Amino acid sequence: MNKRDGVLRLLDAGQEPPYTPAAFFLHFGPDYQRGPAAVERHLAYFRQTGMDFVKIQYEHSFPAVPEIQRPQDWAKMPFHKLDFYQEPLRVVEGLIKAAKPEALVLLTLYSPFMFAGQVAGERVVEHIRQDPEAVKRGISPATASAASNKSWWLMDQVSFQVFNPAGASADRAENANSLSFMYC
Repeated sequence: MNKRDGVLRLLDAGQEPPYTPAAFFLHFGPDYQRGPAAVERHLAYFRQTGMDFVKIQYEHSFPAVPEIQRPQDWAKMPFHKLDFYQEPLRVVEGLIKAAKPEALVLLTLYSPFMFAGQVAGERVVEHIRQDPEAVKRGISPATASAASNKSWWLMDQVSFQVFNPAGASADRAENANSLSFMYC
């Protein structure tokens, strides 16, 4: 049984798994966060550690928006189109092509709060305290951009399941801690 079958076996209530699957996660250095180098580093780490699935480290930050200085400024939050996500999508696609026969591939996108922190830095916490509704409305484009514009669904050759421990769907992603995709 390969690692893929071992993890999928957990979903079959009628079968006892031979062991508890496990994995370890870390972020790779800047030279290994984009393109083929990211794919190769993820695969090497997966194989060297003997993990039971490939966990893709999402390394694509939202750019800072210096104009966001007050809670009301969150209305300036941009909506990023598909071209913004092309680099991480290529890493996802490369890892799925390389690892799918032997293991499940899991991608977790950052939460809307993490995106907000990337955009406005530590000011986001102060802004939430001052006017949570303004920040929530402002974070909505980031949430919609990452979860609702179908960027992660555009790989026609891939079937997937969405797992979200907070129970949020793509249209309610503002309630999520993160959004995870398991490419089966």
